[in-house]
Amino acid sequence: MNGGNGGRQRRDIVDVALDFLRFIDENYDHQERIRISLSYYRVYRKYMNLFLQSRLVIIDRDKYIVTDKGREFIELIKMLKKMIGEDSSFDTIKNIILSAKETDLSTYKTFTPKKIYIGSFLGKARSIYDIIACILYNSISPTSKTRAMVKCGLNINQFSKYLDILTKNDLIKLNQVNGKTELMISSRGIIYLLIYRRIVNLLAQR
Repeated sequence: MNGGNGGRQRRDIVDVALDFLRFIDENYDHQERIRISLSYYRVYRKYMNLFLQSRLVIIDRDKYIVTDKGREFIELIKMLKKMIGEDSSFDTIKNIILSAKETDLSTYKTFTPKKIYIGSFLGKARSIYDIIACILYNSISPTSKTRAMVKCGLNINQFSKYLDILTKNDLIKLNQVNGKTELMISSRGIIYLLIYRRIVNLLAQR
């Protein structure tokens, strides 16, 4: 586990937090490794405080323990990573929340995230998962590229990058209407939002 970027491209804040949470879980029997990481890297101390506040981690008899809630968070983020094509190395993950299928898209219009997103719980700006969710939420009803871009606070280059991820992974459909391109969420995109919503609700529970 590397605490610095060593000149490499900066990683998404959620991915860094995910790696550290998994590191804590994997080193339950090697607590000294966890303490060393906390003493060396300020970012991990910050994440640990947030994990404890959200009860993803608890301290029991001087041991850091990842809770069932923390393990669910890990699995859900891994599912999102697979859905955007970032993590093909993981084994197939059993569906945790997909049994509650929702086909009425109107239910999502009452859950449009404002300042509540995964990144905000980590004390930073939005993560890649938040931005993708924002574009999907704004595509529940057919919408133009410009409208989705403005609603999600992106410039043209940023929007093009995320739209490429969305289309390559079948999360969104591009329809031609009267010579204009409209965005429309796909059924796979709805599943992404189900998982995303579960993560946000999970983090909001204290």
